[in-house]
Amino acid sequence: MNTRHQDEANHSRTECILQFEHEGECQFYTPAEPEIRPTSTAQDDVDADRASEYHHYPSRRSVLLRAEEMINGQRQKDYGSPLKSFTRLAALWWAYIITRPDPNAPLSPEDAGCMALLMKISRYQNGYHDDSVVDMAGYAGCLELVQREREGLL
Repeated sequence: MNTRHQDEANHSRTECILQFEHEGECQFYTPAEPEIRPTSTAQDDVDADRASEYHHYPSRRSVLLRAEEMINGQRQKDYGSPLKSFTRLAALWWAYIITRPDPNAPLSPEDAGCMALLMKISRYQNGYHDDSVVDMAGYAGCLELVQREREGLL
């Protein structure tokens, strides 16, 4: 079997047909042979985000590679060393836990929301970052939703 026929046979063996619903009708998606590259472009990320609107398609890049780029790239510059950041966060969480009315009580959903806010506050100590402030507002909004749900308002 020549190389072209081998490639076609391999493609047909590995081809995956995924079904998903879109606007009330079933459609089929047949992915093209994946392109193998060491890194992706911003357009790849946009394409992956668009695809995830319909179904969970495999990412073109490994999650681990993306995480490695984040923790050793801009986030390292923005938030400093993980040791320093996690040490500061642990101190904030510890202060929060021991100052609750009953420090030995199990953590509540409200506690989890407050501790998430403290994580963002800890990051904010490195300087202003718009995404941290937006996340703070989001966690505060979630705390309100927890309270409303507890009161039967949702």
